[in-house]
Amino acid sequence: MEVIARFDARIDLAALARADGYDRQGRRLAVTFDDGYIDNIIRALPVMEQFEIPATFFVVAGALGRNREFWWDGLERAILWAGSLPDTLAIDLSGRVFEFELKKEDDFFPEWRADQHDAQTSRQKLFLALWAEIVKLAPDEQDDAVDRLLVWAKKPIDAALDRVAASAEDIARLADHPLIRIGSHTVNHVSLPDLSAGTQCDEIERGHGILEELLGRRIDRFCYPYGRYNDSARQIVKGLNVDFACTSREGVVTNRSDRLALPRMQVCNLDGECFTRWLQSEHGLIAGRASVH
Repeated sequence: MEVIARFDARIDLAALARADGYDRQGRRLAVTFDDGYIDNIIRALPVMEQFEIPATFFVVAGALGRNREFWWDGLERAILWAGSLPDTLAIDLSGRVFEFELKKEDDFFPEWRADQHDAQTSRQKLFLALWAEIVKLAPDEQDDAVDRLLVWAKKPIDAALDRVAASAEDIARLADHPLIRIGSHTVNHVSLPDLSAGTQCDEIERGHGILEELLGRRIDRFCYPYGRYNDSARQIVKGLNVDFACTSREGVVTNRSDRLALPRMQVCNLDGECFTRWLQSEHGLIAGRASVH
């Protein structure tokens, strides 16, 4: 955030709907946080205030106030956190038995990230295989599957408090903050292309409506869960009359980008110097070529 402030690159997403949101030198950066975690408020917001950086928080409407973590965080704790695992796994996932055998020599690797690194160990391969299966389940089935995996892995089911979503009251207060804008992110953070058009419509429209009713104002932005969408989902989002919608497709935004399928760049754990080099060398930004979201 200090780097973004130093280069005076900060904008709100709303600028991308206007011509002045773009800069040939790439000095335009809009910050987003997905899912509505409580640590967005506890940890991130004070930093945004310190450097006066606007940000969009995309909120999962059905997760507000839930006292349990999102399923992917529970899966991470079960499979990737420290501690030995049983040699074999057999678990029923919506009527289909998923089986896996782990190698004895595998250990956990705290620095491994599924969205950045190839799977090398059977433990990492198990995580990816389970993720691909669980993401397609109904929300209640996802929670049940992860609870059973945590029991299998001999890990506590209860999550750390900073790994859960904020409450409705937290988000309502946050919406009045001068630096923060709220966007919708469906009811249950579902994989939209895996659903029927009717279920897509319910997830997108109902999630958007819950947040608009909570905040008492129009919400002008949306984010596809997992960054996944298809033509059907895009058409439903278009019907929301939002100004823009975000994917997780890697890339920069230009004035020719589809406003209902904007790319984004995921930033992982980097210090300021590494972040600056990443922007410059990987994307030609800050001192370089293109505009960015």
